Amino acid sequence: MAGEAISKPEIADQLASVPLFKSLSDADRLAVANAAAVVDCAPGDVITREGSIAAEFFVMLSGEATVAVAADDVDVPTEVGVVRPGETLGELGALLDTPRTATVIAARPSTLLRFDRASLESLFASTPSFSMALSRELAQRLKQALTIKNELQLDHLPDKVLLDAPDVTRLREYMVTYYTTALKHVLKQHRLLIDRRFPVYETAFTLSPDEQARWFKLFDTDDARTPFTYHTTVGTMALMRVVADVGVNFKNLMHLKSEMGIAPEHPMRAGRQYRLASQIEDIIALRDDRVALVCASRVYDESGHRVRNYRDYFVILNLEPEYVEALRQAKNFGRLEAGEFHGIAAREPELTTGGGFEFVLIDVPEGMGFSYGKVSGDLNLVHTTNLAAKIFGHPRPFIQGLCTANYALRHLTSAYGALSAMQITFAKRVFVGQQIELRYVPGKFEFCDAKGELLAFGNFES
Repeated sequence: MAGEAISKPEIADQLASVPLFKSLSDADRLAVANAAAVVDCAPGDVITREGSIAAEFFVMLSGEATVAVAADDVDVPTEVGVVRPGETLGELGALLDTPRTATVIAARPSTLLRFDRASLESLFASTPSFSMALSRELAQRLKQALTIKNELQLDHLPDKVLLDAPDVTRLREYMVTYYTTALKHVLKQHRLLIDRRFPVYETAFTLSPDEQARWFKLFDTDDARTPFTYHTTVGTMALMRVVADVGVNFKNLMHLKSEMGIAPEHPMRAGRQYRLASQIEDIIALRDDRVALVCASRVYDESGHRVRNYRDYFVILNLEPEYVEALRQAKNFGRLEAGEFHGIAAREPELTTGGGFEFVLIDVPEGMGFSYGKVSGDLNLVHTTNLAAKIFGHPRPFIQGLCTANYALRHLTSAYGALSAMQITFAKRVFVGQQIELRYVPGKFEFCDAKGELLAFGNFES
């Protein structure tokens, strides 16, 4: 494939007729054209190949290409679609750094714009209108393409719903399931449903020796007393279903706090079977545009002992005031107090220099969001890719709240032995690639960044 037979100003003029770029100004379309490479393809040229990894994103300017996927029972790939002028291809691979899911072959002489990772990040930084246009195009394509089989109808929810445990070790298949579920609820209408009967979601799972070993390796320990949140391997999908019941858009959801009850006399052991039960416990009005969602989860062993219980608090932002006012009138919610949710971000560290605390310096690896996602199942793009983090307004990926919590569980167990309870509140995001400090005294801990600003805090019992 070769390119550059057409000038960049001509490309910019041509982009005015491409739906993706119609909303851009002439100057922004020229910036887009200058950032991209022009690629000319002859019939039969392979544009992307299924299974290959290449962080490139294409826009078809002219021509046509066929989309084909391999089938297990035939040697010839099966044609599943056509790419026409004005359409995009390869965007998911560019965002996720995952293998291509299809082979795209030029069917006619074609001209494409090719954006590599560097050019995309440069455009997101310099041309906000391009970021918005690409986000809208991707959202529209996903909205049309993604469907969830056997979706429960909320009007007819039973008291209990049994979910199959996903296999996180089969990462590619799990990622497809995760992203189709998550992106569906990023695209949905944002509202609050309080007149529903919410079920308990139950999932049976086994903590395998390999899985426990991956948790130990990730957090650099072999202490079996550490009460890692093993349930998140299956609980992530269950929690997504629980949150989806409320009718909110996932991008307006922020994890605020987690409370953990641990039964040291019944530690979770590799090779044992467990059962996770998750449900909505409460919804609390905070301000005119936000509420707190409280989700409860319990883990039982084969004998029926409750080995863990969790209560996770999420803030739902950007709600219409009428939804919050309806919640205030509801009799079945609002049992918990709202006062503790105010002023968290402005809280100052209590364990300051000279305060007699112990501390551990933790270097959060650049890839920690994705590494934790692989063991926990929480593969939210804002934690795993730079590009997605920037799309959602963050300078770089930040680790999951429960990843921070597991850092605390690991080091507090090392210092004090088996824990029976821990509570953690997330004040600020912990970005990948930064060094954080865990400060602790008996019964209390804090995470601070290099400037001494508070990132998370909590208490514990051992």
